Amino acid sequence: MSNEPLMAEPPPDSPDKSLWRKWLLRSRLSLLPEERQKFEKQMADALSARAVTEGWQRVLVFLPWKGEPDLVMVWRAWHKRGIALGLPVVQAHDAPLQLTDWTPGSPMLKDLMGLPAPFVEDLSTSNAQFDTWVVPCVGVDQLGYRLGAGKGFYDRTIAHREARGLARPRIYGVTFSSSLMPMPIAEPHDLRLDAVLTERGWRDF
Repeated sequence: MSNEPLMAEPPPDSPDKSLWRKWLLRSRLSLLPEERQKFEKQMADALSARAVTEGWQRVLVFLPWKGEPDLVMVWRAWHKRGIALGLPVVQAHDAPLQLTDWTPGSPMLKDLMGLPAPFVEDLSTSNAQFDTWVVPCVGVDQLGYRLGAGKGFYDRTIAHREARGLARPRIYGVTFSSSLMPMPIAEPHDLRLDAVLTERGWRDF
């Protein structure tokens, strides 16, 4: 079965982010269920292999939204192996993400964006640190710059960390290969990944 998205509409021929974002979101939602399951299994195996090789200990992960790869099975397996996990939480539209420890199966609430978030009595006191971030991507350009959902949360969070003098974590993107973009789209504030993982394997930058 083809790895290409089931779309007759050609991709944009300009670096306009809004056009690419709309096309890429439609593209990943067009994947057939059997394709998606196969690709997610390939990603899961590659993620776990790298986690072992690099000795990941505290990992910021994500829960799937709007067709993102569903890798919750990986997060659960990592938790059982003793890897500490965290989730990003949106507290305000113009603020950095709050990084919070997470145990799979623990009570959850909805954050400001309507995404599941760990229940914490006082989220403002949560300031967890993670050596590795695994982040979802709407798209990734040829230089490793991430195209997100357009809200700027990850970009803002890294900039906030740098301003505080905190070390940069390893930042690895996860997306389907149909979301790898053939042209540069980066602006000065955009987050550059250390590597991206698709169902075809890793690409380091």
